[in-house]
Amino acid sequence: MPFADAAKKWAEKPEAERIEQPKEELKYCKALRVGSFGLNAQEQKQLDELQREAEKEFAAAMEETVQQAKFHDGMTMTEYLQTLKNNTKRIYNDLDAANPVFHSVPKEYKDLVKASKELRNLSSKLQKNLGSSDRLDPDNTYKLLKAVNKLSNCSAAYLAKKQREIEEGREPSPVDRKGMAAAETASYSAKVLKQEFRKALSLEQAQKSSPLTHIHTGIKNAQRMMNDAAGEKLRDLVASQIYYRALEGSSITVKNSGILLNAINPDVMDKSVEQIKQSPAFQALAAMKDDQLRLLAQDGDGGKLMDRFFLEAAKSKKANAAHQPNQNAAEAARNMDIPNMGKN
Repeated sequence: MPFADAAKKWAEKPEAERIEQPKEELKYCKALRVGSFGLNAQEQKQLDELQREAEKEFAAAMEETVQQAKFHDGMTMTEYLQTLKNNTKRIYNDLDAANPVFHSVPKEYKDLVKASKELRNLSSKLQKNLGSSDRLDPDNTYKLLKAVNKLSNCSAAYLAKKQREIEEGREPSPVDRKGMAAAETASYSAKVLKQEFRKALSLEQAQKSSPLTHIHTGIKNAQRMMNDAAGEKLRDLVASQIYYRALEGSSITVKNSGILLNAINPDVMDKSVEQIKQSPAFQALAAMKDDQLRLLAQDGDGGKLMDRFFLEAAKSKKANAAHQPNQNAAEAARNMDIPNMGKN
């Protein structure tokens, strides 16, 4: 294949030494590069069809989930911020009281106290500035979510440190036990506060604006939160983004935006996100390195993430289809009446 050899030699030369190639050879060189992906035209066509099929199945499952969901009432944003202010004040006071002056305090505990103080101050500021609109803008929504997550992360870091010390045979002092109890309360409170905040946001969208606004904000916030996330937390955010994008592109938004309110019920979302995470397509994404996954998910509005998700779903369907004939053949062989050659 002289064109192949000529194209390869030309491509291997330094830029300055290359001379103009005949058009036909250049065409072959381009075809050679595409062919390096390992799929012929027929295989690519099959994969494209499986990808479209995977998209339709995913959309149908989403619509079924949303149709069965019920909207979850929550506190208004004004009520929530008052609750947040009261709770974060209590959390800070409890942590501060368990932090004696004349005692060695680990960095993790200091970070936890600092995080609780930041959240307390932020909640007070947001409540004061909310005004009569009873709405938080996207920037403050992000700040609040970030602050609650920081409280949760700092609690987990401190408790993990104390657990390691216990496993190493170091008995906690009475001061340690008081600090651990305060940290466990802070951890549980952060989880509840985050859930209640999401319900307040859902109610806010139901009363004040289109559910699509909530979805668009959810996508942007998920992408922003990824900057500080890694491991399982990063994968939770990526799965949330896939869920929001699926809602955004669903026919539900065209047919009945009222039904879409059910989909932003946090309980429904959590269940759906968990189902997405268990899918073979998402498991393939989850196997990527943190930096690669973050880069993919933060690209543009998440379109490339969805393309990759459905591509992985198509690959999984293709692998299952190829495996099925072999499985059927093995099953048939096991069920065959094979004569015993040792008997007459």
